[in-house]
Amino acid sequence: MLAQASGAAFATVALGQAATALACRSETEPFDVGPWSGNPLLLGAVGAQLLLLWVLLTVPPLPEQLGASVPPGYVWPAVLCVVPALLAADTIHKVVRARRS
Repeated sequence: MLAQASGAAFATVALGQAATALACRSETEPFDVGPWSGNPLLLGAVGAQLLLLWVLLTVPPLPEQLGASVPPGYVWPAVLCVVPALLAADTIHKVVRARRS
């Protein structure tokens, strides 16, 4: 169970970092505004990060070395909540900041 909790925490951090990378495309515009072509390597980097997350949690002997394993299915909805929560918080912050200026 500890290994699954460790895997869930690791996945939450990795997904949060991926969402942060998308949110930080602009200091003033929400993540879904503007062209995605501003940084053509960004989507590839996020994809590589997600692939690395999958490899580190599933390809032996890496999970054992990290003390982690794939979290059970019922945990993934909570883990995945970090992405919309982070993007929503960033969008709200940018909208409020724009209205105050």
